[in-house]
Amino acid sequence: MNDWETRANLVLQDLNAAQAERRLDPAEYRRRRLQLLQSIVRSAGQPTERRRRVAAPRNLPTPIVTVRRDRQPPNALQAALRSWKLRLWAAVMLLGAAWVYWHGLSTL
Repeated sequence: MNDWETRANLVLQDLNAAQAERRLDPAEYRRRRLQLLQSIVRSAGQPTERRRRVAAPRNLPTPIVTVRRDRQPPNALQAALRSWKLRLWAAVMLLGAAWVYWHGLSTL
């Protein structure tokens, strides 16, 4: 919470407590509460300098994209790991290992 929100909440609590203890006239309570809530709405919706600055259109320069020199092209192993044949082989091996494990447990 912002500082002003905290203060507004404290003032509203004091106002509610005063009204509950009958220290305030009901019309005065309504007037003060309405005034406080209106000030909260104004403060929350008021465009700040930062909001105005961010919303203002600017002519930004076009970024220059450079090629990263530290990246190496994929080697043979990386290319093989991406191939569909290796994935198929790995899936078959996993299924075979699961089958052997299952049948090994069933003999026990």
